[in-house]
Amino acid sequence: MNLCRGIFIPVAVIFTSIFPPVLAADLNDLLPPAAAPAAAKIPLAESKEKPDRVRAAEEKVRGIAPRLSQGSELEKAAARTEARKALGELFDAKLAIQEEELALHEKKAAELKVKIARKKAGREKAVDERLAKMGGEDDWE
Repeated sequence: MNLCRGIFIPVAVIFTSIFPPVLAADLNDLLPPAAAPAAAKIPLAESKEKPDRVRAAEEKVRGIAPRLSQGSELEKAAARTEARKALGELFDAKLAIQEEELALHEKKAAELKVKIARKKAGREKAVDERLAKMGGEDDWE
């Protein structure tokens, strides 16, 4: 155990003398410049960011939430009505995103079905070509 302590300190000193500590400012110089946003729209299924309409609806709900328990009964009732409307907007916004994602998946599934059908149709030709490349000409007939 003592041997490890004796070795560790010189190794640490040598390591830090060869590789000096990097400051955060130095790291910024090493990073590539931020790329411009891509022209193509990222599909919602692949994007992890919330669209503006969801973010706005969530902020509206958060703003109303404290008023549900504060103030007079009339103010609470008004806040409840406003909260119901805001929650409905939030629900609709999230549902619209899910519908867009579903449409994207349905489109991908349709494209994949066409690709698979094309491959099935060309199966025999592909097998014959592969067999010919392997040197086993089809002279069985």
